[in-house]
Amino acid sequence: MICLKCGRTYPLDEKLCSECNFKLQGEEREGKSFGAHFMQFVRSSEEMANQEISPDVYLRVIDNMLSVLGAIEAGIKEDAGSTGLYEVPAEVGRVVEQPVANAEKGVMLYRQVLGKLKKNLENLDAEFIKKSLVQAERAHGYLLLAEQMAEYGAAELEKATHKATGK
Repeated sequence: MICLKCGRTYPLDEKLCSECNFKLQGEEREGKSFGAHFMQFVRSSEEMANQEISPDVYLRVIDNMLSVLGAIEAGIKEDAGSTGLYEVPAEVGRVVEQPVANAEKGVMLYRQVLGKLKKNLENLDAEFIKKSLVQAERAHGYLLLAEQMAEYGAAELEKATHKATGK
C-alpha cells in the first residue's frame, strides 16, 4: 500500500505511516487482498478529484495498482498453465477456463483505466476521474466474478477427480 500523504510504501498491518504519522485507513489495513488496493485507489481518486492530494501522490497510487495487476497476471498465467488443467473432462475444463477469461478481462480493463489516468494526469478533472472509477469498478467486478468462479471450478475439478479415481 502507499501512504497518501508522503508516498511511502507500507505493510497492510500498520495503523500509522512511520514516515509522516499519517493515519492509514482501516479498510486498507484490514484487507490483505486486491480489495485493499482497490479501496485505496478509489479513495485516492476521490481525493484527487477534490484536489486533496497532489498528482505525484496519485501517480504513485496508480503505479502501485499497475504492479499489483502485474502480480495478478502472473498468478493467472501460473493457474492457467498448471499441470492437469488440460487433462480434465471438457465440461470441467470450461468451468475452470471461464474464471481465467474473466480475470484476464478485468486486468485488461484496469490497465486501460490506469493508463488513461496516468496519460492525462496533469489535466484530470473530477468528471474524468468519476468516469474512470466507474470503469475501474467494472474491472473489479470481473476480478471478483473470476474469484468466485474459480472457487466453484476448483470444487467441480475435485468432484471430477474423485469420480475418476473412485476416492
